[in-house]
Amino acid sequence: MGNDIDMYSGLKHSSCSQYVNEKGYSIDEVQMLTDHARRESVMRYATVQLEAKRRLMEGKIIKLENSVKSNP
Repeated sequence: MGNDIDMYSGLKHSSCSQYVNEKGYSIDEVQMLTDHARRESVMRYATVQLEAKRRLMEGKIIKLENSVKSNP
């Protein structure tokens, strides 16, 4: 493919992405876990896959019930 990626960068990207996509950690949690000084650094390495985003969104759905009570 013509891309030269050193082992350090490749492993860092893989582990950050794995924490986000497979383990469900947030970017902030990965930052703490990996001792990154800046959140932007984690964002560069942690590629969030579409399926992970969907899973997170589905978990945040709150079903609202009709709470309007009628007075007889």
